[in-house]
Amino acid sequence: MPEAGRTPTAQYERGDSLAYGEAGAANALMGLAAPVREPEPYTPVGDEEEFLYAETDRPAEPLTQGVPVGPGADFTKHSVESDADFRTRVAGTLAQAPTREARALAERLQRGL
Repeated sequence: MPEAGRTPTAQYERGDSLAYGEAGAANALMGLAAPVREPEPYTPVGDEEEFLYAETDRPAEPLTQGVPVGPGADFTKHSVESDADFRTRVAGTLAQAPTREARALAERLQRGL
């Protein structure tokens, strides 16, 4: 137990303060530790897992190919619309909104903002 006013010190000696060969007890404990092994590669079980964990057939294609977000082509009906068509479509949706602010924004969009 440390005395009042004194900083406690470690109750063990550091490895760099020991003379060569004096860390035999610590080295013996290290021998008891299990060796670190690399994890074995995963082997799928069954056709479903083989399909699920298989490599992609199209590595050059973006992950978001075919969906209307992110890089890659999407095949939605709005994927080829111009900015003006987009504004017109959004203005038509906002014109049906119940708030005055949304209808005012729809009028601004139809005028070209």
